[in-house]
Amino acid sequence: MSRALRSGSTLHTALLRVAADPSVAGVPLQRVADRVRTGSAVEAEIDRWAADLDHPDADLVRAVINTGAATGSALAASFDRAAASLQERADLQREIAALTAQARASALLLTVAPVVFLGLMASLDPAVLATAITTSGGRVALVGGVLLDLAGWVWMRRLTAAVDS
Repeated sequence: MSRALRSGSTLHTALLRVAADPSVAGVPLQRVADRVRTGSAVEAEIDRWAADLDHPDADLVRAVINTGAATGSALAASFDRAAASLQERADLQREIAALTAQARASALLLTVAPVVFLGLMASLDPAVLATAITTSGGRVALVGGVLLDLAGWVWMRRLTAAVDS
C-alpha cells in the first residue's frame, strides 16, 4: 500500500492495486476491492474487513486507513510504521513459539510416557495389567495415575498457552 501511495495513487487506487496482486492480498481483501469498485467507501469496507477478520493486525490496518483518511496525513509513512510494527509482532510470536516448543514437547512426553510404560509392562508381563484391572489397589492406582496424568497435561497446556497468547 505504501509503495502505491508514494507513487501518487489515491487510497482507493492503492487498495485496488494491492488487492489485484495475488501474492499480497488474500480473498477477503479482494472482496473489499470488489465492493469498492462498485462504489462503496474504502473506509467502510476496511471497517467491515477488519470486523470480519477479528484480528489485532487487521484492526491496526483499519486504524491507519481511517485515521489517514480522516486527517489527510501521509498514509505511506503511516503504513510503513504499521508494517514495521506488524513485522515485530510476527517476529515476537515466532520467537515465543520457538521458546515454548520444549515445554510443549515435555508436556506431550510426560502425558504419553506413563501410557506407553503401562502398555510396555502389560506386553512384557500380562499379570501387571491383570493386577491393575482386577484388584482394588490396582484400580485406584490406575485411576489415580490417569487423573494425575490428565491434570499434568492440563497444567502444562495452560502454562504454555499463557505464554503463547
